[in-house]
Amino acid sequence: MSELYAVSQFLSTNKAGQFAEPWQNPDPRLLDVLPRQFAEQHGRIHDPAPPVPACLPPSKEFQICANEFLKGMREFLNSAQDKGATQAFDSRSWDNLKNEATEAYNKLDEHEKRRKNWRNPFEAADKLGGAVARRIEFLIELLPDGDYSGLLAGGLRLLCKTAQRKKEVRETILNMLDSISDTVAFRTDEIRMYRQDLELRDRSEKLYMAILNFIRYAVAYLDRSSALESFKAFFKQDEYQSDLDSAVEEVNNAAKSFEGLVFICLQKRVQQIDHNIQTFQAQTNRNFRTMETLYFYLAGMAKDISQDIKSLLEEQKREAQAPTVVQTLHFVNVQGGAPPPQASVQMAGPQFPSLSIPSTQLCQLLFTKWRVETGPSARDLMPDLVADVQSALGIVPTHFGENQLGLLMRDSAFSTWLRALNSQFVILHDDSALESNNSLSTSSHLCALLSKSMSVPGMLPLTFFCGLHTADGDSLEGGDGIMRGLALQLLQAFGDTSLFSLPIPGDAQQTMQRLTMNDLTTTCSIFSTILQHISSPCVVLVMIDGACWYDTELRGDGMQIAMRFLCQAVEEARVRNGGLVLKVLVTNPTRRQRNLWGIPATDVDLEQSLLTGVHGGEASRVLSL
Repeated sequence: MSELYAVSQFLSTNKAGQFAEPWQNPDPRLLDVLPRQFAEQHGRIHDPAPPVPACLPPSKEFQICANEFLKGMREFLNSAQDKGATQAFDSRSWDNLKNEATEAYNKLDEHEKRRKNWRNPFEAADKLGGAVARRIEFLIELLPDGDYSGLLAGGLRLLCKTAQRKKEVRETILNMLDSISDTVAFRTDEIRMYRQDLELRDRSEKLYMAILNFIRYAVAYLDRSSALESFKAFFKQDEYQSDLDSAVEEVNNAAKSFEGLVFICLQKRVQQIDHNIQTFQAQTNRNFRTMETLYFYLAGMAKDISQDIKSLLEEQKREAQAPTVVQTLHFVNVQGGAPPPQASVQMAGPQFPSLSIPSTQLCQLLFTKWRVETGPSARDLMPDLVADVQSALGIVPTHFGENQLGLLMRDSAFSTWLRALNSQFVILHDDSALESNNSLSTSSHLCALLSKSMSVPGMLPLTFFCGLHTADGDSLEGGDGIMRGLALQLLQAFGDTSLFSLPIPGDAQQTMQRLTMNDLTTTCSIFSTILQHISSPCVVLVMIDGACWYDTELRGDGMQIAMRFLCQAVEEARVRNGGLVLKVLVTNPTRRQRNLWGIPATDVDLEQSLLTGVHGGEASRVLSL
């Protein structure tokens, strides 16, 4: 769990915020669930959702209006001594407010011969074709922090009580409620994104104050003498009805003004979405053209390499047919599947006492993961390895990343490694990948693209993505996971493995036991043995992406052993010069890892290739040069 502790520290100390804005000052609750997410997502942590913008602070006029309304309403209720009205106002919850409004509508229906199509602002607004919300819902979402929402809820409850009890003002109240029932094609969570709009704040405050003002006039009908004393600054005796009608008109105007601005916000949002779609489409088309160019560039290169291998193979056949040469070795042919059962397999070099192990049994041993708590367990790992390549292909590089890849193809060191029929070990550095918390990067897409484009006769691409195998208990994590994954892919070169047995030097039973225990040295030895049985000429292309993910206390030693072994295998293939070419590409190790490995390899810097390339050049244009 040391990796998890390091990730938690990285997030909680706000270091992640230096590279990814969503991780600036992460929510403590998010850090609490981090261990579970880290395990469930196999060492990957998705960026948190962007925070909802906070409301702008209320204006001075708004605060004064709310305070005076609360003070005047308290005085009125104390003077009126109306228990029911007091209970309604003191209830600051929006629950059951719909029922109280419905009861007021029912009271009106009792005296009306024909029911008017009243709209209840507290009912859910559902329309065919999309989600909508009522004006009052938007108003609530835009209210600033404080008890302003509760004050409005209490006032509206008191308003509904008044409508239930006072026939002469009932229809006027319901008319006002109807005016705040209009719907807009917005969801309430969408309007929150406009909380920082100053003009929208001003319009919402005017609507809020207009509603409070109307409530003040309407509830005066509960007790006129108390209202005159409590609200004397607002209206005079015997002018209730005219003041109430004016208040209704004020609410109507404020509601329409508010809705008009909401509609403008909607139009701005639609325009922004359209702009983003157009930009995204243009970027996607450009990315597609660039990556298409890169793919065909690599495919052409693979075809050339395959042709070179074919020419080399024909040359070897001519030499084998010469009368002075006797050839008795039979190898598995990469292009032709498994050898016939009667073929004998001999290994180049010194011979050791050995036993043969069926390749199907060898696969089962390589599928096995040893855990101290539970012992060995096995499952088919090939689907995971295939899915990893698809995941990496799905990482679309940025425009900057495309240019990096395009110019990388023109880098002399990398181009030589890829084109020449020479065994070589290359390390590709990308500092931006080290700074990211993403499991895959631009180099991951490159490895996946090479895996697909180089799958031609005479070439065997093998891939491993360290960033996708970091969770504790992952069947392919660490240095042993790398070598088992590569060995399993190498075995696929033999076609139907049920027809093939592999000679195991030394004590075969002890070798199988060590494989079950995930002994890294034994796994490396098995990889070497399989490699020697690949028919030549052949190019084996090994790509290990995201080495930095294994720069940990638990995985560092295993990673170092695997890298030194592969480096030695490259050197042996180069010295032997027997037609088998082993190319190894390792991407994004940390500087610490690179120093600890201490291996002779060619270092290529992805960003440096961009700096020394064509300034501002498009990848597609660079590849056509």
